[in-house]
Amino acid sequence: MAQVLNISDTWLKRWVTARCIPHQRSGNPDGVQQRGVWSTWADIMAIGQMLPELMTPLQAKRAAAADAHSAAPDAPEPLTADVLDRWASIGLR
Repeated sequence: MAQVLNISDTWLKRWVTARCIPHQRSGNPDGVQQRGVWSTWADIMAIGQMLPELMTPLQAKRAAAADAHSAAPDAPEPLTADVLDRWASIGLR
């Protein structure tokens, strides 16, 4: 998921731990036994919209620099809401 959002895994883990981004958890939500964390496409899209508010100025600067370096001519197109909707409609997850 961090790769789709073009952010660091560490940032994502911190935000999940702080419960400041949408995500899903398995196991008892009130208990100590949390077995796993994942995100739906809706969660990912919401996180993408939240990124400007979530990132510190330094994180935003690093993300912008990473975007500039990853803009290779043969790079795949970024995922859009339309593509995700098409995947969801044909059952791909």
